[in-house]
Amino acid sequence: MEAIAELTSGFACDFNGLLTVIQVSVDLLRRDKVAPEMRQRCLSAIGDTADRAAKLTGSIQ
Repeated sequence: MEAIAELTSGFACDFNGLLTVIQVSVDLLRRDKVAPEMRQRCLSAIGDTADRAAKLTGSIQ
């Protein structure tokens, strides 16, 4: 049971880190004046992070 708790805790920590990247990127994109370079960096970060999150959730099945 303790091993499951550690695994779940580690997964939650990793997933929260990924969600933070997505949230910060979305917050930046919501600003009125975002430079095109920053917009592209944010969109890339969101896409890359979503891919990493999908791999993370797929690895626990």
